[in-house]
Amino acid sequence: MNLAAGKYWDVSWNPIQGCTPVSEGCHNCWARAVVNRFHGVDFARVGFHPTRLAKPYTLRTSRVIFACDLTDWCHPEVRPSRVDAMLRVMLETPQHRYLLLTKRPERMSAQLYEPSADAPRRLLQPGQVVPNLALGITAENHARLLERWSVFAAPAALRWLSLEPLLGPIDGELARHMLGSFDWVVVGAESLGGRPGRVCQLEWIEDLVERCNLVETPVFVKQAHQGGLVRVPIIRGRQRLALPKFFTDGGEQ
Repeated sequence: MNLAAGKYWDVSWNPIQGCTPVSEGCHNCWARAVVNRFHGVDFARVGFHPTRLAKPYTLRTSRVIFACDLTDWCHPEVRPSRVDAMLRVMLETPQHRYLLLTKRPERMSAQLYEPSADAPRRLLQPGQVVPNLALGITAENHARLLERWSVFAAPAALRWLSLEPLLGPIDGELARHMLGSFDWVVVGAESLGGRPGRVCQLEWIEDLVERCNLVETPVFVKQAHQGGLVRVPIIRGRQRLALPKFFTDGGEQ
């Protein structure tokens, strides 16, 4: 990983690719731009690429692997059998740590545990935790965080939150409780090919850092708008690049 560039993972892994918008945070979707530019396929078509499943087996040293950063693994068109195929690889490669994010946490338990016509016998038992997998949600403002946090019920080795792109403040009476329920928070302003995107006030990020500190939740500030797009900015005197023990221990917190 390259922390100096705001990169908290080593490699990406995308056996599933494609997605459709679900909220305002999707308007300038980074993944859509990457797929359209480099893969030449319609990003709205959710596809499975089984030849990519083996990638983690080929990595000789322990890595932090961002899984499915070119899709939402809880998208309705992602079949549970394909989720099981990825989970099997994760369980068979305990030397790696995996990160997953979704904007659709209401579907998380179904994707992990519930039998379906596609997968009548699931790999995981209800409530079973994959010890080297961090499950998280992503939100762009307070309303979306409240909406997704309230249905994020699946257990995980590490529960994390990505507030990128941050498009509004996270405040109000519930903010402290919500932030304190996560093991790790990542914050970032919107980037459009290295240029600042939609407005992200520095005060929103500073307030988030303070709130996370109050509830002792590690916070990683990836980028901010400070006259331009600044990677790993100085926030109240120093860079904020906290990583939870999950990253160094390679397992449950």
